[in-house]
Amino acid sequence: MPRATTGFEKITADVAVTPTCDDAGMVRSVRALREKLGELVAEFDPRLVDARTARDLVEEFGAIERMAAAARTLAAGRVATTRVWADEGDRSAAHWLARTTGTTVGDAVATLETARHLDGFEATEAAFRAGDLSLAQAGAITKAAAADPHAEGDLLAVATTAGVAGLRAEARRVEASARTDEVAREDAVRRTRHARQWVDPDGAWRMSVRGTVAAGARIWAAVDAATAGDAESRDADAFDALERLVTRADGVEAAGPRATVHVRVDHAALVRGHTEAGEVCEIPGLGPIPVATARALATDSILSVLVTDGVEVVGVAHTGRTIRANVRRALADRSPSCERPGCPLDHDLEIHHLTGFAVTGDTRLDDLARLCGFDHYLATHHGYRLTGPPGARRWLPPEAGDGRAPPRAA
Repeated sequence: MPRATTGFEKITADVAVTPTCDDAGMVRSVRALREKLGELVAEFDPRLVDARTARDLVEEFGAIERMAAAARTLAAGRVATTRVWADEGDRSAAHWLARTTGTTVGDAVATLETARHLDGFEATEAAFRAGDLSLAQAGAITKAAAADPHAEGDLLAVATTAGVAGLRAEARRVEASARTDEVAREDAVRRTRHARQWVDPDGAWRMSVRGTVAAGARIWAAVDAATAGDAESRDADAFDALERLVTRADGVEAAGPRATVHVRVDHAALVRGHTEAGEVCEIPGLGPIPVATARALATDSILSVLVTDGVEVVGVAHTGRTIRANVRRALADRSPSCERPGCPLDHDLEIHHLTGFAVTGDTRLDDLARLCGFDHYLATHHGYRLTGPPGARRWLPPEAGDGRAPPRAA
């Protein structure tokens, strides 16, 4: 019984294409290669190959994809420098590349940056051309090597074992170490901060943000603290929390920081005010931040500082100008829902000082309560008062004659 054909046998016998030296001939050769590959893919039936063959094909097609990405990146870099992209009215080389290749402008910008950084790093370019590196890996290596050229070899070695995530983490460390002025490094990132939005073809709204590690940690800590745990996935829960935080209907700030930012810093650097070689000041999982930034976080966030001396942890401190972390935890445990009698809300709660911080100058647990955003608004701006001990609270209207009328509706 004849073996079923996969479609490859009819095509692979004639895939060899001999490139020519002239520009037009090169384009014809690449186009002929694409047509042959297109015929192969069109005839391929994955149901007719065994699992091991399918695995090998994934590896081969992956290598082809990486080599094609290398050639596309190098060619796109040439287009960007010659401004031929403007012939069809595109706003920039990135917009032209995004339209031509069917990618986003952000992806196109990353491709062009990689093309620009490749110049001078022959080992990385050779590995990229050979299909040993993906576009993401080549971009991470060249960007970091531009800051420290001596790190290229080490980064290429990391790329073979650590995957994209591990390589990017190591590349960030290389860039951080190469820049001796940590404040200048932070400023360079801050100047490129952005928040962009677009809509995918399926109608989904998308957003891309870029900023400093410290700002990102504060944003994500607030999102993490606001998650309710009732969505179908962790990612969906985080999106719901972000939406609630950004679209607060009452427009009133919470009575204290919603986020806890964790920082690991060497004791000597904390005392000195900046890091030196071999020292760290970083937000674990995200990357380095200046010591000055870590100190500034204490003005509007709860800052959990893990102080180290080399590899040994020598202390943990909670700083901030408002409520200590242990008090906030105790309050959340004591009052899981809004303390205004009859209010069932148990999310997005705000901390309310019964007497008022300006009066007591302290944040004692027995002087604190948790209220929903609207009830806190009433207490803060319209004279409503919460009295009595926990479990027996009373909600009192404004005293007569104080001139503060309640809002018309929540």
